[in-house]
Amino acid sequence: VYINRNFNSGSSSDLFSFASSPGNAAMAPFPASPKQLVKRWQVTETELGRGAFGKVFLGMNSDTGELIAVKRVDIEGTDAEQEQKIKGLQQEIEVMQNLNHVNIVRYLGSQRDGNTLNILLELITGGSIHNLLTKFTRFSESVTRSFTYQILCGLSYLHQNRIIHRDIKGANILVDNNGTIKLADFGAAKQLSDILSYVVTVTGTPYWMAPEVIKGD
Repeated sequence: VYINRNFNSGSSSDLFSFASSPGNAAMAPFPASPKQLVKRWQVTETELGRGAFGKVFLGMNSDTGELIAVKRVDIEGTDAEQEQKIKGLQQEIEVMQNLNHVNIVRYLGSQRDGNTLNILLELITGGSIHNLLTKFTRFSESVTRSFTYQILCGLSYLHQNRIIHRDIKGANILVDNNGTIKLADFGAAKQLSDILSYVVTVTGTPYWMAPEVIKGD
């Protein structure tokens, strides 16, 4: 079952209206792919995954045929709850929209549909490192070396762009069919300009947080 959607980043009916802006390619250890927002898209009922704040479904760019991931986030609640959810989602999108690096999941657009916000993302079919470890038990030394290097490249790019992810864990590190790492889920990420007000806030996933974050150093 397909649900047709027309997405236009300049439409006043959208929850967010952002211009596509390429990242700083000079900072990228790898060449970054050209970035373009999806204007028309479809979504199926095929669920790819779910998290604390939403579910991810298989979608398609109606203009190019590219398969994409559609993250659907429920923003129902009281006016105050909706305002808080929308503010958090807007911050997440503001972080993602300017990122352009091979080791970062590409942001492709967003659109509100009633009490649901659809966030369009690059489809990573390999799944997360967490899920892969449950299937393969362990990675070889060469694979571990490759994954670690790519994770560090993605983090280095974020830090050079003054962004702190704040929730790096196995479930947020994706792998495509070619073994390319993609850092995902920027719901907890913050700009470095906000560091004085946010760095003291304990944010992240237990057992994955850095000791200095837990200790408040």
